[in-house]
This record gives sequence, structure tokens and C-alpha cells, in this order.
Amino acid sequence: MDTETPQSPFATESPFPPGYRPQVPRLGIIHFLVWTACVAVYLGTTRDLWLRESMPLALQVHWAARSFAAGAALGGVLLWISRRLRGIAFPACPGEYLLLAMGLTTALYLGFLVLPLIRMLVGVQDPAWNEAFWRIVPLVANGVYIVLLAWAAVRVKTPRWRLLFIGWALSAFPYLFLPFIPYFLTRMCQFATLAVDGCLVVVVLIDVARGIRYPWTHWLGVAVRLWSGFTLAALMVWQIVAGTWF
Repeated sequence: MDTETPQSPFATESPFPPGYRPQVPRLGIIHFLVWTACVAVYLGTTRDLWLRESMPLALQVHWAARSFAAGAALGGVLLWISRRLRGIAFPACPGEYLLLAMGLTTALYLGFLVLPLIRMLVGVQDPAWNEAFWRIVPLVANGVYIVLLAWAAVRVKTPRWRLLFIGWALSAFPYLFLPFIPYFLTRMCQFATLAVDGCLVVVVLIDVARGIRYPWTHWLGVAVRLWSGFTLAALMVWQIVAGTWF
């Protein structure tokens, strides 16, 4: 696939590094198989969180729908490893940076979920440790996510994409202190994230109008982010209608 500087007369910049010629294999059945496996791993690892009897139906549906994005994000981590082993530049496009940021953060969360399970299996039970552990998880995971978004903002060439990454990083910053911030502030952070996702739609339309051709891995990152935003918006609407949002 040729993703050189776009041919549109409206194009004023190339989103790729100088001399960049991507060698992205075509999307194939193996990618869908890996995606399915990653979704299964995500659902299996988080099963005890979203299948609890106390979990509202809206949250269970949200978690199940979100698993499709989480599985694709985890697949992005495998893509990153595979491309690097073969000497292929990855990430290079904005959507690839976005995919990798979400994928590494999701993998980190899954790693955190496994640690308490290991302690339980070896018979170690310490309520104080568990409380401290779940206070540290948002700090570390969201901290890594923000650092990856900041890295992407530095690396991408296109200003509008840089602003998007900065926006996502700023909207995620309050989540560093998730156990300590008021509940309504969490809701405001969700609105901020959705606002940036809305800006993503505008940026995508601009790229299409300029005739910029990206590889499918870029669009995968865009699709994962938009699907995550859609599931969050659907959950918020559901909760508002049901009167359980606050």
C-alpha cells in the first residue's frame, strides 16, 4: 500500500516521517483470529468484575461491548511487537500511536488484575494490602496512559493530531486520583473525553477531505477509540434515562 504524500490539491502536509514508506501487511484472517483471542482473554480475565450479581445490567452490557475495543487494543500490542521484530516502523501514523497507548494500558490493567488472583491462590490475604493496591492501580495505569499520549503528541507531525493527543491526556489526568476525587468530577472527566472523541471525528473528516491515505492499522486505532467513546456515551445515556447517573 502506498501511503506517500497525498495527491489531493488541498493537502498541505504529510503525516509521515521523511522518507517513510510503510510495509504494512494486508488485513487478513489471522488478524481477526488474534482479535477474537484477545477479546476472549480480556473477558476471561475481567469476568469476576463485570459478571458479579451486584453489577447493574447497564454496566454489564457496557463491559461486554467495550471488550471488542479492548481486544483490538491488545492486538495492537502484538502488532507492535511483530512489526518491531521484523524491522517495520510501528507506530508511525497517529492512529497507530493511539492504538498502542490504549493497548499497553489495557495490558497493564490486566496485569494488575492477575496479581490479586496470584495472592489468593497462594493463600495470602491482607485487607490493608488490597486497599492500598486498588488505590495504586489508577495512579500507575493512567499515569502510563498519559505518558504514552504525551509521547504520541511529541512524535506525530500533524498539529491537529497533536492537539487531540494533548486533549486525551488532559481529560485522563484527573483519573490519576480516581479513589480520591468526587464522583461528579469523574462524570465531568467522561464528558471531556467524549468531547475530544468528537473532535476526533472532525479530524478524520479533515484527513479524508485532504486525501491523506493511511494504512489500515491507523484506522484500527481510530475505530477502537471511537467505539470506546460510543460505548461510554451509550452507558451515560442509559444511566441518565434510568435516573442512576448520579
